[in-house]
Amino acid sequence: MNLLNSKVINILFLFFAVFLGIWLSFFLPIIIILWVIYNIFVCKGSNISPVKKKIITIILVSVGVLALGILVFYIVSIWNFLYTTSEDYLIKKTQEAVLKNDVAICKEISEPIMGGGNKDKCRRKVAIENKNIAACNFCFDEYFKIYNDSKLSECDKVTLEDRNECVYYFNKNIGHSYSICKYNMSGNFGYIGQCFIDVAVYKKDGNICSDNSLQEWFPGWRDNCYYEVAEATKNGSLCELVSNTKTKNTCYYEVSSTTKDKNLCQKIVGDNYLKDACLKK
Repeated sequence: MNLLNSKVINILFLFFAVFLGIWLSFFLPIIIILWVIYNIFVCKGSNISPVKKKIITIILVSVGVLALGILVFYIVSIWNFLYTTSEDYLIKKTQEAVLKNDVAICKEISEPIMGGGNKDKCRRKVAIENKNIAACNFCFDEYFKIYNDSKLSECDKVTLEDRNECVYYFNKNIGHSYSICKYNMSGNFGYIGQCFIDVAVYKKDGNICSDNSLQEWFPGWRDNCYYEVAEATKNGSLCELVSNTKTKNTCYYEVSSTTKDKNLCQKIVGDNYLKDACLKK
C-alpha cells in the first residue's frame, strides 16, 4: 500500500490524534500523580522505613505498568478499528467473501462510529454476485429464526429490515421474481412494496399490482405500482386503476406527455391547472 495515499494519511493522522488525546487525558495525569506520590513518600519520606519505601515503589511501578498496558490496549484497539473500517479493508474482505461465497467473512468488517452498513453491503454483494439469496438470511450474531418465533433475538429484530434490503437488491439485480417479494420478505418495510413495483415494471405486468398483500401491507403502494407500470408501458388504461385522485391525475399527465395522447388529459379531474398544462404540452 502506498504510504502517500491520502486515505492512509488520514487514518494515521486520526490515529495519532486519538493517541495524543488518550495520552493527555489519561496516561499523562496518572504518571504525574505517581511521580508526585513517589517524591513525597519515597524520595522525601524520611520517616518511612526502607521496607515500606520498597513496597510503595513496587505498588507505584505496578500501577504505572497497568496504566501503560491499558494505554497500549486502547491504542491497538483503535488502530484495529480504524483499519477494519477503512475502504481498502472493506473492498478486500468483500472480494474475499464473494470469491469464497462465504458471508461469514463479512463479520470481520467493522462498522464506523457514524453511519454503518458495511457488513450489509458485503452480505448483499455475496448474495448478488453468487446468485445466493440464502446469504441474505445471515445475521451477524446468529442465523435468523422464524419470524413469528416469540424468542427472536435482538439481532433478528434489528436486522430484519437489513435482510429485506438484501433480498430487495438481490431481486432487483438478478431475480426479478414476484414470488421472492411475496414469500422471501417479511415485516412492514418499504422494501417489500418497492420490490413488487420493480418486478411489475420489469415484467411490464400491471396484474402484479393487484396483489392484495401489497395494499394490506402498504396502503398507497398499489397506486404507485399502477402508476409506474403505466409510465413504463405507456398504457394510460392502467391509470384508471389508481384510486387516489392526485396520483391518477399525475399518471394521466405523465403517460400523455410520453404518448402525446391528449384524450388522457381530458380524464384529469379536479385540477384544471394540470389539465391545461397537459393539453398544452
